[in-house]
Amino acid sequence: MRTRSNVWTYGRLDVWTTFKERLRPHVHTSIPPYRLILLTALLVCGQTAYAQDRAVNPHGAFSRDVDCSACHRTDAWTPLRADLAFEHNLQTRFPLTGSHARAACAACHLDLRFDAPKAEANDCADCHVDVHQEAFAGACVDCHNTTSFENVEGLEIHNRTRFPLTGAHAQISCQSCHTSDEGGAFTLLDTECLSCHQPDYQAAHGGRGFPTTCESCHTTLAWAATPPFDHALVTGGFALLGAHEPLACAACHREPDFAPIFTPAGQDDCLACHQADYDRQHAGTGFPTACLECHTVEAWQGAVFDHGLVARGFDLVGAHTALDCSACHGPPPGLDPLFAPVDEDDCLTCHQADYDGAHAGAGFPTTCLTCHNADDWQDAVFEHATAANGFAMLGAHEQLPCTACHAPPPGFEPIFTPIDQNDCVTCHQPDYDRQHAGTGFPTACIACHNPDSWEGTVFDHGLVANGFALLGAHTLLDCSSCHAPPPGFEPIFAPVDQNDCVTCHQAD
Repeated sequence: MRTRSNVWTYGRLDVWTTFKERLRPHVHTSIPPYRLILLTALLVCGQTAYAQDRAVNPHGAFSRDVDCSACHRTDAWTPLRADLAFEHNLQTRFPLTGSHARAACAACHLDLRFDAPKAEANDCADCHVDVHQEAFAGACVDCHNTTSFENVEGLEIHNRTRFPLTGAHAQISCQSCHTSDEGGAFTLLDTECLSCHQPDYQAAHGGRGFPTTCESCHTTLAWAATPPFDHALVTGGFALLGAHEPLACAACHREPDFAPIFTPAGQDDCLACHQADYDRQHAGTGFPTACLECHTVEAWQGAVFDHGLVARGFDLVGAHTALDCSACHGPPPGLDPLFAPVDEDDCLTCHQADYDGAHAGAGFPTTCLTCHNADDWQDAVFEHATAANGFAMLGAHEQLPCTACHAPPPGFEPIFTPIDQNDCVTCHQPDYDRQHAGTGFPTACIACHNPDSWEGTVFDHGLVANGFALLGAHTLLDCSSCHAPPPGFEPIFAPVDQNDCVTCHQAD
């Protein structure tokens, strides 16, 4: 047998006699000649093939830095060593972890070619059938591990979807919802509650107009364990408050379809339901239909009436609060007003008779609150300055009877007409003439006098005598030293000013 270009061919064995003679001393005489020839041929061929084509490896294009002895034994090619020195995790692209480390080589390598399959560690689909039928996005390792294909955190994985499992949903099996899916082939389902709970909805709410947004009232903990019913959410904003809360549904809804008997526009539209109550108490009275301005949601009775709100700003204050409605209004149900005051301070419209009885012709202002108050008509506080153009009653004026300056009532016409508070001479002309007539004293009485008493004046000589103040020894002199006797008090000297001494002291 010989080779040419690594191709094996068969030649003649005519050298058999010579070859046989050579081997005779070395072979056992019991081996048949044809077997000896075959053995010899195999040895020759094996040595030649190993020498000429050493690169041929039954394990394929395997790493050359792996020594055969890492797996094989020296006493026999098979079976393999019990303690393989081959590091699969380091010398291949596929580390063996979990169940892969316990698998037989033949479980993945179907022949002796260990360079196939050319799989990466994450190429699960090369060996494992996708039981989910490509319904899930992502890689297998996002959910599975190499320890066990079924060892998955199902709840955590499901919570990454658009339907997290909470409450009772977390306690049920996958097949409870994925009823037609088996072996992991979970198809996508509708996440609306009604898609699964249609029978529950029909049993409890069928035909009653309840919304199909179940989560508005129910929770995932249990279908029956619902939070308090949110009436406002279902009825467009009408919350059950106060006395409405304990009412039976039939008070406002028809059964069994729960159609509303009333159609209020909103939470504060009381009249839509309470028209009969309003008509019974307020028909024809002009009362506003905004019931909550007086009533509360706790009870229809016990209203707190805001008169100012109903009567264009006329609040019932002071003595008005104790009056019976008939004092200002006609009898019910009309309650027509007997008076029509412009506003809160228009007292005269209602109290014209009282004003005429006390002030008719007296020129008193009709702004009654200037003197009177809302608590008592009699308890007036009269402000003379307000009524008399600024003339306040000060000092001795305050004790005078009205007749000292006014004609008798009811007219109270003024006897004097002073320009203002300091115009004393208009009223006190006789007093001035009696003491100062012809003296040249100024008529600005308050320069010396005060409103407490006409007597006890404080005389300012400098003011009267063109600036000549009485200083030093001058203050002790009698008036007759420099003036003629009263009532004239003509000056004996005529000094130019305070420092013109010689005019008076020429003799000195």
